[in-house]
Amino acid sequence: MGRDRRRAGQSLWDGSALAASVVDRRRLLKLGAAALVGCAGGSSHGPGSGEKLDAGGDSGKPDGDTGTDTGSPPNTDGTCGPGASTVAGDTTGPRTGSFASTPFLLGVASGDPLHDRVVIWTRLVVEPTDVASTPVDEVDVIWEVSTTEDFAEVLFTGMVATGPDVGHSVHVDVDGLDSDAVYWYRFVLGEFTSPIGRTRTLPCVDAQPELWRMGFATCQNWLTGFYAAHRSMAEQKLDLIVFLGDYIYEGGNAGPVRDHGSSEPTTLEGYRNRHGLYRSDPDLQACHASAPWVVIQDDHEVDNNYTGVLWRSAEDTRARLAAAYQAWWEHMPVRVRPQPDGSVETQRSLHIGTLAQVVVLDGRQYRDDQPCGDVIGPRCDEADDDRAFLGAEQEAWLDEVIAENGPKWTIVGSPVVMLPMDFGGAFLNPDQWDGYPAARQRFIDAFDTHSPDTHVVVFSGDIHCSGWGWVPADPFVPDGAARLSEVIVTPISSIISDDRFVSLAGVLAAQPHIGWFDATHNGWVEAELSEEEIQVRYWSVVDITSPSSPVEVFRELLLTRGTVPAYDPLEGG
Repeated sequence: MGRDRRRAGQSLWDGSALAASVVDRRRLLKLGAAALVGCAGGSSHGPGSGEKLDAGGDSGKPDGDTGTDTGSPPNTDGTCGPGASTVAGDTTGPRTGSFASTPFLLGVASGDPLHDRVVIWTRLVVEPTDVASTPVDEVDVIWEVSTTEDFAEVLFTGMVATGPDVGHSVHVDVDGLDSDAVYWYRFVLGEFTSPIGRTRTLPCVDAQPELWRMGFATCQNWLTGFYAAHRSMAEQKLDLIVFLGDYIYEGGNAGPVRDHGSSEPTTLEGYRNRHGLYRSDPDLQACHASAPWVVIQDDHEVDNNYTGVLWRSAEDTRARLAAAYQAWWEHMPVRVRPQPDGSVETQRSLHIGTLAQVVVLDGRQYRDDQPCGDVIGPRCDEADDDRAFLGAEQEAWLDEVIAENGPKWTIVGSPVVMLPMDFGGAFLNPDQWDGYPAARQRFIDAFDTHSPDTHVVVFSGDIHCSGWGWVPADPFVPDGAARLSEVIVTPISSIISDDRFVSLAGVLAAQPHIGWFDATHNGWVEAELSEEEIQVRYWSVVDITSPSSPVEVFRELLLTRGTVPAYDPLEGG
């Protein structure tokens, strides 16, 4: 760890801002070998990924790699070298602009880790909910990475330009890192220094980690509760956090616990201000600073139950969609960036050595409109139509991803619930996978075809409930052969607004493919992965109206590889 790696990394905004292009000594030594031997990819993005944007180019992609590991080939002991440092940063003569007080009011974050790199993020603001108050200056932000929290040794540093076109957001893809290692990072603008963040890289794709601890979160409505759940996650110092969508809520001004303080956003400024409000929460900031995140969207990042195919068909909704996605990207530590048409490819996968493959899905941009008028109630005839949910391109990408190798576990992040819950047609939530049965069957069949021996566990969000069960090989036969395990992730602060779900909780729990269902808790889910088991813990916030509320484990679940029906320690089986 004492090697000279002082300047590396890539801006995900403007490659020309990194003035120097000096190749470091380690990269020079590796260039010859790199031409002969390639390293297995540790991450894969959705359709169209893999392009590179040269400094000053305009492919619509972030500068540098969009998802392929660049490290040296794995060694026989399962280790692998750090990736080549592609660009050196020049930190002399930064433009500091006219910020009169600290601009790091939204904290810091990291995300989309690979075995040799991770994206670090911040955004400069004067007032979190008033983007117009931020100076219009373009400025140069210095970033630093260290192996110690006190920054006694700065391993990497660089400088990146940012400005009003991207909401003064900063995304840096820091490469040249060691695999399965913890790092700390921070940002500097003039006399102001950001809070310090903790992050880590993934194990090499051929490594065999004994244990990996993940957190899953979803549905954090500002109006209905505080974020004690995020404080709890931050305290656990997890290896990776997966957020399944509904990071912001677009509707409503006043709430029972907190207020949005503004009307529903429809413009870029409105969405920026709404994200700024949520990001101003200290517990959410602490959680982002504690571990790398992998983030996907559901509907409330744009509008309740929107569908991408329909929204792109009209000019007014198309413009709003682009504004929402732009603001989402500006506030997330993600490697991909908005395309010229306003879309963002959020589906991606990564490998935790040979232990697990994590696949996160985009369930909004490519789906057709919901059947049955998107009305919760009895199943209608059109619910059986073959409607797109993931879309043809994402389905093809998924086929390729799950055929890559045979990890012990495949962890799927789904923004909505996959478990069948239609009671033989008597009840249908058309926004869930239940409204897209043909697409769900193709998803199941893809694993049977390409990775039949991998144990698949779906972690899902959206419905403000908790639970677990298994998706049958034929979802229309609930008591048939089980195929996929599913964990319904407890919501951070959102609550049930439809009393039908509360009244149905007991009925759902009695279904042959559902082990447990609850509509009364808020919190988050922890998953501790080992080769043969996943220990799942449901954490519950005692009082979401209090930011200092205790957070306790209220349910546990043990998944054993090769056995889809789970063992519930609290129920004895």
